[in-house]
Amino acid sequence: MKPAIIPHADHKRILRSRLDEYFPDKSIIPKEIAPIYRKFRDLDLSAVDRIMQPHYSNVGPVPWSPSILLRALLVMIVYKTTTISKKSPFAHG
Repeated sequence: MKPAIIPHADHKRILRSRLDEYFPDKSIIPKEIAPIYRKFRDLDLSAVDRIMQPHYSNVGPVPWSPSILLRALLVMIVYKTTTISKKSPFAHG
């Protein structure tokens, strides 16, 4: 099955709602989260979804969006980590 194409505005909305969910009191946001949020909030990778769409099969389970995977990889590289937990405010899904 083809992955969903996620418009950049939706990515920003999802990221903001995740941040609000994990840190309802903005004064307790860990200082290492703020630069990650600012750096990747405005990074529009929605074109990656459109470019990669033809390379996915029409059958099978719904895959992760290529833009989500690329963004996760970039966060992991920049911040020298090997995983993003499902509990992270930066994880979609």
